[in-house]
Amino acid sequence: MTTRATGPVLGAILLLAGGASARAEEITVDDAYFAYGGTGTTYSLADDHLYWVGDLTGMSTTHGAGDPRFDNVAVQCPGWLDIDIGANRQKGAGFCTHIAPGGATFVSEWSCEGTIDPDTCTGSNTVVSGSGTGALEGLTGTGTIAATATIVHANGATSSYTMVDMTYVLP
Repeated sequence: MTTRATGPVLGAILLLAGGASARAEEITVDDAYFAYGGTGTTYSLADDHLYWVGDLTGMSTTHGAGDPRFDNVAVQCPGWLDIDIGANRQKGAGFCTHIAPGGATFVSEWSCEGTIDPDTCTGSNTVVSGSGTGALEGLTGTGTIAATATIVHANGATSSYTMVDMTYVLP
């Protein structure tokens, strides 16, 4: 004997089957601007090779063009930079804690590689699984970063900015 689901039963099955995927929300954030200052310690590995370990702290904004949950986000990023002046190469990596308006948080892991002149360090940024809290609980996401224009001040602190493109998914 074959049984067929029809009418309201079929509708309920389709609703339940599609319900999980229908609830997922994809959020694209293009050209977010993360301006920050950095403090840390610079180690000289050779005459023209430096290694910096420290903390980058600032604000990420989409200037009102993106999803408000990802606009004007406070960001703190412990990380490192390997700066080989002689080879005109730099690379870095670290983690960032993001505090969104309303207090929800998440953590992302970043890495980049590039040249010193011109100053570009491009790479990836990925939300750490399980790190979202509050309205961002269950958040996942991946994207790209392009860090540029690092200024090293006389006291060893740095100022810079990074452009970020991300695709986030909320369950």
